[in-house]
Amino acid sequence: MLPIQNIYIDIAYIIYCMSVTTMRLSKRTLRELENLKEKLGAETLEGVIQHLLKERRRRIIKSVFGKDAGKISPFREADRGEDHR
Repeated sequence: MLPIQNIYIDIAYIIYCMSVTTMRLSKRTLRELENLKEKLGAETLEGVIQHLLKERRRRIIKSVFGKDAGKISPFREADRGEDHR
């Protein structure tokens, strides 16, 4: 038999992992998310939102580094421009 402390810890962990929140959306936004869910083959609306967030991050990174993508090399000691004797 498991000690009672372990049972409480397991239950607390399960509740923590299952925490959710509610968002208020217009019907139009919900329809758009549902349509994207079908197009993307996502299982949940959360999956659609995660996809949109990742796509936004990718676009931001591309806008910052896009022109020099693949051209930037790691920093080397010789790049300092200081006199090393």
